[in-house]
Amino acid sequence: MLILGVTADDKGSQLESLVKAVLLSQGYADVRTNVVTAGGNELDITAVRSDDVVTSLHHTPLLGEAKAYADAVSTPAWQRFLGKMLLARLDKPHTHGVFIALNGVNGNVRGSFDHLRERESAITIVDGDDLLRRAIDNHEAVAETVIVERAVEQYLKRPTRVQAAYYAGGYLWVLHWDARSYSILDARGDMLSAERVEQLRPALGASITGSLVAYAEALAAVEELHRARVEVVGRLLMSAPLPDDVPAEVLNELRAEPFVTAVDDAIALTDPAELDAPAITRFFLSLFEHRLPVEALSFMTGGHHLAHLNRLIDLLPEIHPWLRDPEHLAGRLRTIAPSFPSVWTVISTPLAYTSLDDDATPQAAEMQRHALAETIIEAIRGDFANVALRGYLHDVLGVAELEDETTLTVKSQTVPLGSLDVHTRLRIGRLDDELLGEAGTRHVVIRLLPDIAEPWEPVQTRPVTEPETE
Repeated sequence: MLILGVTADDKGSQLESLVKAVLLSQGYADVRTNVVTAGGNELDITAVRSDDVVTSLHHTPLLGEAKAYADAVSTPAWQRFLGKMLLARLDKPHTHGVFIALNGVNGNVRGSFDHLRERESAITIVDGDDLLRRAIDNHEAVAETVIVERAVEQYLKRPTRVQAAYYAGGYLWVLHWDARSYSILDARGDMLSAERVEQLRPALGASITGSLVAYAEALAAVEELHRARVEVVGRLLMSAPLPDDVPAEVLNELRAEPFVTAVDDAIALTDPAELDAPAITRFFLSLFEHRLPVEALSFMTGGHHLAHLNRLIDLLPEIHPWLRDPEHLAGRLRTIAPSFPSVWTVISTPLAYTSLDDDATPQAAEMQRHALAETIIEAIRGDFANVALRGYLHDVLGVAELEDETTLTVKSQTVPLGSLDVHTRLRIGRLDDELLGEAGTRHVVIRLLPDIAEPWEPVQTRPVTEPETE
């Protein structure tokens, strides 16, 4: 655990404040810090606990010493504490003692304490881990495992380590990304306001090595690494050489993936035919863990992803085991899915339905097949509507239009009440230069009338009748 502070004295005061708050919560009264006794003895913390004993009130004095040292406390500081305890007990023999060593004590002090505890139970040593456990048990902070999960949710990457900290009356969590950078969450794992971060910045700078990375900066760094990673995968798909400046972190991450084969110091994509269902689904899901520019998917242009996509479709029965007739859906996906990245993630992810056993009815399996098809259709619509992707679909991949026919029938408990039919055709239109500034994008979606010519048909113009002249 870490106590933040602008100076060494500030760190000591922060630890004393923390211990004071703990003692008050445990029923101690008259808790004071930095007390100087009549003989000039300086005490970090004093307090009194009052307990009812039958019909009388028993007062137990407490003397505390708090050390926010970066290293384990050694013998001289421990002996000074014991000397203060001796003087205090000359006046009040029932005085209890607590020695707070933020980063623990060394072996000599621990041996001395263990020997003392054999005949003395009113003196104890508390370290930072003890304080943190108490905070978690009392719901003043969440556990380290929760913080790691929250860090991944919010920063989209896993910290190398997390560290609890305390400052100005509250707990914090430090997320260490590497030896040079870190970020901060509050005690419950939530983002801090920009104002609060600025208030903490002097104490953070004096207490932690490295640079404080704000949320936006951390997210940008994660997305930059992810973009580099996908560009490497794209080059491997196209059998293109890798540039010399690929970050080592990207290469190390890829070496650990089940769809990558390490060849000496180089890496290569494993033959798709050798990938099982977990490996091929990981291949596609890993492409979209973070935001990407469309140009990162340039491998689609030459169909370099088709071998992997066909392998994914081949393994549909393992990914979605309830499919009764996977070939019916697979045949359609082989022609549609290559142009729509969102479809890759949909079919790579088992839908969260109730598991069907071997005796499940064909009707139930068909219902779930329809649910999967609906999810795929929504993914196609989403990519078609994506302003960033729409131009690539149209100009490079040749996707022009979506056509949809829907019938909605309303039924009473006895008879149908009526139906509504909708026939929708949405086509990507490419604007001329003079209209580009007004629309903000060159490619727009246009709703067509049902009888408009198909995209592959020549455009028909209506004949113009010339007026008769006398």
